[in-house]
Amino acid sequence: MPLPNWAHAVLRELVELKRNSRYLFSSSTNLNKTMSENTVIFALYRMGYHSRMTGTVSADSRRPS
Repeated sequence: MPLPNWAHAVLRELVELKRNSRYLFSSSTNLNKTMSENTVIFALYRMGYHSRMTGTVSADSRRPS
């Protein structure tokens, strides 16, 4: 799916802020390492995406109706 123009603009701003890092979403302690998977997952949870768009499956969704 193509990104909308506003998403491109946000990514361009992030690139400008991260000039000293290899990664757009780098570790806060080492700019040459990526952000941990857990950090990304918990950020998604805090934004309200728990079990919705993260690919996780809740126990209730596996039960037959």
